[in-house]
Amino acid sequence: MNWKDELVSLFDDPLLAEIRPLPPKATSDDRLVQSFLEINTWIAVNHREPNIHNDDFKEKKFSMED
Repeated sequence: MNWKDELVSLFDDPLLAEIRPLPPKATSDDRLVQSFLEINTWIAVNHREPNIHNDDFKEKKFSMED
């Protein structure tokens, strides 16, 4: 058996059928984009900008005030 056939037979093994590569890790840019999307979604749902003086932790987290 040659190398290519041996490799194909290895990957066709039923024991390896459920094994998949790990998804790529999120980069800092990915996390930043996700944060902006969360803020935009919050604003769309609540029809206003987040307020730091509210008791809701998530709203405080989204607030732009210092």
